[in-house]
Amino acid sequence: MSRQKTGQVGFAHVPSVPSEPTDEERLISLIKGRLDQGRQTYGPLNIETDDRDFTAETLEEILDGMIYIAAQILTIKRTRGQGEPHTPEATGPSTVNTTGDGPLFPDA
Repeated sequence: MSRQKTGQVGFAHVPSVPSEPTDEERLISLIKGRLDQGRQTYGPLNIETDDRDFTAETLEEILDGMIYIAAQILTIKRTRGQGEPHTPEATGPSTVNTTGDGPLFPDA
């Protein structure tokens, strides 16, 4: 401890050490990066005038993400020598409507 000019006892100044970003800060940074990229591609986001179908685009992105993560899981399993995961028999073409018009699952 050090004595300050006021006569009070206090701690000497300890410089702050930069800490690693938290998981929340990393997620916010990722989201901000995507917003910045979208702004460069489409211009500033304006929900009032944007004519994109956000629901349909979200579904398409989620489906794409499922493909990417499944491919990554297969890659990891192969690298670890765990072979192929069990896959159910294919049931034919997808019956999910991704066009945004009509029901999402028309055959259900």
